[in-house]
Amino acid sequence: MLSDNGEAKGSVYEYGVRTLQHVRYPSGGIAAGTIVNERVSNVDLAASLFALIGATGTYDTDGVSWAAVATGAAASIGRSHLVVEMANDFAIIGASGATAEYKYIYQDQTNANRLANAMVTSKYPSWGTEDQLYDLSSDSQEASNLAASAATGSEAASALATLQAAKSAHVTYVTQNPCCSGTMALTILSAPKASPSSPTSLPSSPSSPPASPSLLPASPSLLP
Repeated sequence: MLSDNGEAKGSVYEYGVRTLQHVRYPSGGIAAGTIVNERVSNVDLAASLFALIGATGTYDTDGVSWAAVATGAAASIGRSHLVVEMANDFAIIGASGATAEYKYIYQDQTNANRLANAMVTSKYPSWGTEDQLYDLSSDSQEASNLAASAATGSEAASALATLQAAKSAHVTYVTQNPCCSGTMALTILSAPKASPSSPTSLPSSPSSPPASPSLLPASPSLLP
Protein backbone atom coordinates (compact mmCIF):
# COMPACT_ATOMS: atom_id res chain seq x y z
CA MET A 1 0.00 0.00 0.00
CA LEU A 2 1.31 3.44 -0.96
CA SER A 3 0.06 6.80 0.28
CA ASP A 4 -0.34 10.05 -1.64
CA ASN A 5 2.37 12.71 -1.87
CA GLY A 6 2.63 15.52 0.69
CA GLU A 7 2.17 19.27 0.46
CA ALA A 8 4.92 19.90 -2.12
CA LYS A 9 3.03 18.33 -5.00
CA GLY A 10 4.61 18.83 -8.41
CA SER A 11 8.14 19.07 -7.01
CA VAL A 12 11.03 16.72 -6.22
CA TYR A 13 11.31 17.94 -2.62
CA GLU A 14 10.64 15.41 0.14
CA TYR A 15 7.06 16.52 0.72
CA GLY A 16 6.42 16.06 -2.98
CA VAL A 17 7.85 12.58 -3.48
CA ARG A 18 8.17 10.78 -0.15
CA THR A 19 5.32 8.42 0.70
CA LEU A 20 4.64 5.48 2.98
CA GLN A 21 4.81 1.91 1.73
CA HIS A 22 3.23 -0.90 3.73
CA VAL A 23 3.51 -4.54 2.63
CA ARG A 24 1.47 -7.52 3.84
CA TYR A 25 2.42 -10.99 2.62
CA PRO A 26 2.60 -13.38 5.59
CA SER A 27 2.74 -16.62 3.61
CA GLY A 28 5.43 -15.15 1.39
CA GLY A 29 7.90 -14.97 4.27
CA ILE A 30 7.43 -11.35 5.38
CA ALA A 31 6.93 -11.30 9.13
CA ALA A 32 4.45 -8.84 10.65
CA GLY A 33 6.14 -5.79 12.15
CA THR A 34 9.25 -6.04 9.94
CA ILE A 35 10.95 -2.68 9.35
CA VAL A 36 13.41 -2.31 6.48
CA ASN A 37 15.46 0.88 6.38
CA GLU A 38 16.24 0.76 2.68
CA ARG A 39 15.59 3.43 0.06
CA VAL A 40 12.87 1.97 -2.15
CA SER A 41 10.76 3.29 -5.00
CA ASN A 42 7.42 2.55 -6.61
CA VAL A 43 9.30 1.30 -9.68
CA ASP A 44 10.63 -1.52 -7.47
CA LEU A 45 7.16 -3.02 -7.10
CA ALA A 46 7.16 -5.11 -10.29
CA ALA A 47 10.54 -6.74 -9.62
CA SER A 48 9.65 -7.30 -5.95
CA LEU A 49 6.26 -8.87 -6.64
CA PHE A 50 7.73 -11.13 -9.32
CA ALA A 51 10.37 -12.31 -6.83
CA LEU A 52 7.80 -12.92 -4.08
CA ILE A 53 5.55 -15.09 -6.27
CA GLY A 54 8.43 -16.98 -7.84
CA ALA A 55 8.13 -15.51 -11.34
CA THR A 56 11.05 -15.92 -13.72
CA GLY A 57 11.56 -14.94 -17.32
CA THR A 58 12.73 -12.10 -19.52
CA TYR A 59 11.25 -8.76 -18.66
CA ASP A 60 12.51 -5.19 -18.52
CA THR A 61 12.14 -3.04 -15.42
CA ASP A 62 14.24 -0.23 -13.96
CA GLY A 63 13.28 -1.32 -10.47
CA VAL A 64 15.14 -3.69 -8.17
CA SER A 65 13.57 -6.25 -5.87
CA TRP A 66 13.37 -5.62 -2.13
CA ALA A 67 11.87 -9.09 -1.53
CA ALA A 68 15.05 -10.55 -0.04
CA VAL A 69 15.48 -7.75 2.52
CA ALA A 70 11.78 -7.89 3.43
CA THR A 71 11.98 -11.62 4.15
CA GLY A 72 15.34 -11.34 5.92
CA ALA A 73 17.26 -13.27 3.26
CA ALA A 74 19.51 -10.26 2.53
CA ALA A 75 20.79 -7.30 4.54
CA SER A 76 20.67 -4.77 1.69
CA ILE A 77 19.44 -4.32 -1.87
CA GLY A 78 22.79 -2.76 -2.79
CA ARG A 79 21.48 0.51 -4.17
CA SER A 80 23.71 3.59 -4.27
CA HIS A 81 20.99 6.17 -4.96
CA LEU A 82 17.47 6.86 -6.17
CA VAL A 83 16.47 9.11 -9.05
CA VAL A 84 13.32 11.22 -8.97
CA GLU A 85 12.03 13.25 -11.93
CA MET A 86 9.27 15.83 -12.08
CA ALA A 87 8.58 18.46 -14.76
CA ASN A 88 12.23 18.81 -15.90
CA ASP A 89 13.56 18.71 -12.32
CA PHE A 90 15.75 15.90 -11.00
CA ALA A 91 16.53 14.70 -7.50
CA ILE A 92 19.32 12.23 -6.84
CA ILE A 93 18.96 10.80 -3.35
CA GLY A 94 21.86 8.97 -1.78
CA ALA A 95 21.05 5.51 -0.47
CA SER A 96 24.35 4.16 0.84
CA GLY A 97 27.93 5.04 1.66
CA ALA A 98 29.15 8.64 1.98
CA THR A 99 26.12 10.06 0.17
CA ALA A 100 23.50 8.16 2.20
CA GLU A 101 22.05 11.27 3.85
CA TYR A 102 22.53 13.70 0.96
CA LYS A 103 20.10 14.77 -1.74
CA TYR A 104 20.99 16.66 -4.90
CA ILE A 105 18.32 18.63 -6.77
CA TYR A 106 18.76 19.98 -10.28
CA GLN A 107 16.25 22.52 -11.60
CA ASP A 108 16.32 23.18 -15.33
CA GLN A 109 16.94 26.87 -16.01
CA THR A 110 15.58 26.75 -19.57
CA ASN A 111 12.45 24.65 -19.08
CA ALA A 112 11.27 25.63 -15.62
CA ASN A 113 8.98 23.43 -13.55
CA ARG A 114 5.48 24.87 -13.90
CA LEU A 115 3.58 22.11 -12.10
CA ALA A 116 4.29 23.29 -8.57
CA ASN A 117 2.09 26.19 -7.44
CA ALA A 118 3.12 29.32 -5.56
CA MET A 119 2.30 27.76 -2.18
CA VAL A 120 4.93 25.10 -2.90
CA THR A 121 7.59 27.29 -4.52
CA SER A 122 7.45 29.89 -1.74
CA LYS A 123 8.15 27.22 0.89
CA TYR A 124 11.66 26.46 -0.38
CA PRO A 125 14.30 29.23 -0.18
CA SER A 126 16.37 27.81 -3.07
CA TRP A 127 13.47 27.11 -5.42
CA GLY A 128 14.61 27.85 -8.98
CA THR A 129 18.32 27.47 -8.19
CA GLU A 130 19.97 25.12 -10.67
CA ASP A 131 22.11 23.12 -8.20
CA GLN A 132 20.91 22.30 -4.70
CA LEU A 133 22.34 19.95 -2.08
CA TYR A 134 20.69 19.04 1.20
CA ASP A 135 21.81 16.99 4.18
CA LEU A 136 18.57 15.21 5.02
CA SER A 137 19.89 13.96 8.36
CA SER A 138 19.82 17.53 9.72
CA ASP A 139 17.67 19.39 7.19
CA SER A 140 14.58 17.36 6.37
CA GLN A 141 12.77 20.58 5.40
CA GLU A 142 15.36 21.20 2.64
CA ALA A 143 15.84 24.79 3.74
CA SER A 144 19.64 25.06 3.69
CA ASN A 145 21.23 24.62 0.25
CA LEU A 146 24.82 23.41 0.69
CA ALA A 147 25.74 23.34 -3.00
CA ALA A 148 27.31 26.81 -3.23
CA SER A 149 28.97 26.82 0.19
CA ALA A 150 30.45 23.30 0.32
CA ALA A 151 34.17 23.71 0.94
CA THR A 152 36.56 21.99 -1.45
CA GLY A 153 37.44 18.58 -0.11
CA SER A 154 34.55 18.51 2.36
CA GLU A 155 32.09 15.64 2.69
CA ALA A 156 29.35 17.83 1.22
CA ALA A 157 31.47 18.77 -1.80
CA SER A 158 32.30 15.12 -2.40
CA ALA A 159 28.63 14.14 -2.10
CA LEU A 160 27.65 16.89 -4.53
CA ALA A 161 30.16 15.70 -7.15
CA THR A 162 29.07 12.06 -6.74
CA LEU A 163 25.36 12.81 -7.04
CA GLN A 164 25.86 15.18 -9.98
CA ALA A 165 27.76 12.42 -11.78
CA ALA A 166 24.89 10.02 -11.02
CA LYS A 167 22.43 12.49 -12.53
CA SER A 168 24.50 12.74 -15.73
CA ALA A 169 24.73 8.94 -15.93
CA HIS A 170 20.96 8.67 -15.50
CA VAL A 171 20.28 11.13 -18.32
CA THR A 172 22.59 9.14 -20.61
CA TYR A 173 20.92 5.89 -19.53
CA VAL A 174 17.35 6.98 -20.21
CA THR A 175 18.21 8.47 -23.60
CA GLN A 176 19.84 5.22 -24.70
CA ASN A 177 17.68 2.70 -22.84
CA PRO A 178 16.26 0.09 -25.28
CA CYS A 179 13.39 -0.67 -22.88
CA CYS A 180 10.67 -2.95 -24.23
CA SER A 181 12.50 -3.55 -27.52
CA GLY A 182 12.65 -7.31 -26.98
CA THR A 183 10.14 -10.05 -26.29
CA MET A 184 9.06 -10.29 -22.65
CA ALA A 185 7.83 -13.45 -20.94
CA LEU A 186 7.10 -14.58 -17.39
CA THR A 187 6.73 -18.01 -15.81
CA ILE A 188 5.04 -18.31 -12.41
CA LEU A 189 6.69 -21.11 -10.48
CA SER A 190 4.62 -20.80 -7.32
CA ALA A 191 2.16 -18.43 -5.73
CA PRO A 192 1.93 -18.80 -1.94
CA LYS A 193 -1.59 -18.63 -0.51
CA ALA A 194 -2.10 -15.61 1.74
CA SER A 195 -3.24 -16.07 5.33
CA PRO A 196 -4.58 -13.49 7.80
CA SER A 197 -1.96 -11.53 9.69
CA SER A 198 -1.11 -8.02 10.70
CA PRO A 199 0.69 -5.86 8.12
CA THR A 200 4.39 -5.56 7.63
CA SER A 201 5.96 -2.51 6.19
CA LEU A 202 8.94 -1.11 4.38
CA PRO A 203 9.92 2.57 4.21
CA SER A 204 8.47 3.91 1.04
CA SER A 205 10.48 6.98 0.09
CA PRO A 206 14.01 7.92 -0.59
CA SER A 207 15.33 9.96 2.15
CA SER A 208 14.45 10.30 5.83
CA PRO A 209 14.05 7.57 8.46
CA PRO A 210 10.71 5.80 8.79
CA ALA A 211 8.11 7.64 10.81
CA SER A 212 6.20 4.71 12.24
CA PRO A 213 7.08 1.30 13.62
CA SER A 214 6.00 -0.44 10.45
CA LEU A 215 7.12 1.44 7.41
CA LEU A 216 9.85 1.52 4.74
CA PRO A 217 10.98 4.44 2.47
CA ALA A 218 9.86 4.68 -1.22
CA SER A 219 10.12 7.18 -4.04
CA PRO A 220 9.07 7.54 -7.68
CA SER A 221 11.87 6.85 -10.06
CA LEU A 222 15.21 5.17 -9.71
CA LEU A 223 18.48 4.10 -11.20
CA PRO A 224 19.80 0.94 -9.60
